[in-house]
Amino acid sequence: MTLAAIIDSAIAGLNVDPSILVTDRLPTSPTDLPAATISVSDVDRPHIGIGGIPAGPEAGALAVNATIDLALPELDSGGEILDLLDPARTTLIVPNGPIVTAAGSEGPPFAAGDATINDPGGPFTITNDAPNGREARINPDQGTVTFGQALPAAGQLSIDYHIGVWEVAVTRYTGLLHVDIITDDGGPASTVARQVAGALELLEASNDAFQQIVPIAWDGAQLADWLPSDHLIRRLSYRFVFELRTPSLPTSGGVISQVAVLSNNDGAPENYQIPIPT
Repeated sequence: MTLAAIIDSAIAGLNVDPSILVTDRLPTSPTDLPAATISVSDVDRPHIGIGGIPAGPEAGALAVNATIDLALPELDSGGEILDLLDPARTTLIVPNGPIVTAAGSEGPPFAAGDATINDPGGPFTITNDAPNGREARINPDQGTVTFGQALPAAGQLSIDYHIGVWEVAVTRYTGLLHVDIITDDGGPASTVARQVAGALELLEASNDAFQQIVPIAWDGAQLADWLPSDHLIRRLSYRFVFELRTPSLPTSGGVISQVAVLSNNDGAPENYQIPIPT
């Protein structure tokens, strides 16, 4: 992971006057002014939580895209190979689940905005009835998609859908956030600095990723030597704690139909399968 997530989050969350250019580059022309340039330094990544995943699972509707090689429709799940297509090539097990609508409801019904499915022949129409031809029906309980015709033996199938539950991996960063404020004369220099400082005080409350933003330095305005005379630059510095939340998608193997059992009775091992009613 680069530090771009911290920069992007600060830029997106810095709610200031639209006339102030908020970016991660220093302006090179007076037409870019006034500007607030975001940078970070002295960044560290302390370890938190057991296994680095301190957050619990989240629920809602997380958009997911899966691309499946129709010539080899398999999923490697931690060393276990799962067949994603049945022998008739009309039922697909989605790689991640459980499937929900775009609004987060379990469904059905499912509509066109809840999922899109394409293979080499083009898009499929989402239906809630028995599918025919180029129609596809989502079965959220089974974690499958049923097609009205057999999928081709080659090419790629792309499916965009939503899952309802997922885990979240949290990575914490600490460091210094700097805002270089550049203006074209001495008057706006103080005004813009105070407006940006006020917006940064609200960033912690309005942005879930920034857990803490503490002001530590307010430099005096000075001439910016790469711009025309009387163009001033002032640096504001803050100590921050930033938590990057990354979805961790569970692998779906469909509904469990049988469980493998190894019995060892008096030194005589025996393997058998227990069927699970569906």
